[in-house]
Amino acid sequence: MNTAVSYLGIDMLQNLVLSAEVFRVFENAAKLPGFSFEELHEHSQLTAKIASHIPVPAAVHSAAVVAGLLHDVGKLVLATRSPKHFARALEGAAEEKRPLFAVEQDLMGVSHAEVGAYLLGIWGLPCPVVEAVAHHHHPERVPQDTLDAVAVVHVANYLAHENPVRPPTQENSGAYLKPDSEYLENLRLTDQISVWNEFAGSAAIEMRGGPNRETHSPMETSKK
Repeated sequence: MNTAVSYLGIDMLQNLVLSAEVFRVFENAAKLPGFSFEELHEHSQLTAKIASHIPVPAAVHSAAVVAGLLHDVGKLVLATRSPKHFARALEGAAEEKRPLFAVEQDLMGVSHAEVGAYLLGIWGLPCPVVEAVAHHHHPERVPQDTLDAVAVVHVANYLAHENPVRPPTQENSGAYLKPDSEYLENLRLTDQISVWNEFAGSAAIEMRGGPNRETHSPMETSKK
């Protein structure tokens, strides 16, 4: 335990434990067509793993990893507390071939990103984590000239959808997500995407049980 604290830092360790608890609380989310708790959990782990690979300062790194784990917690909230509305959004996204967050916004006036951020804010998670969750589909809402947690989670989420751990059962599972190319170009990140995508592909293979498989608990996404 002392080794983990010195390696991760007490705040990071507490947030990772909380992240694991979040998924435990919501593991009985409604069984809805086009929604899989297991896929979402794996996607969140992969997003955090990719986020942990993107080189940023330590403070940004910690927030990005935790936000990567929790960026889709709003989907769990909607599946649990508003399953009928969420089911309509899932169905609409598949039929219209549009990103889920965009359909949610049209149907409910809010997306899973804002719902999740609101919950995490109530729970007292750090502002950079809440901000990254809230804006992971719209990083341009938080203008930056450096790579912050919002940008890291935006990229990591996209790459995790591009390299799923298993073939998705959700027809709309990230298929229509695109990174904000203008935003990434302004941050001079365009050339890095292919490099990080290669890592994402390897990480997905590892998580689905490839060579030298590691246990993919939330702790594995900690700082290298």
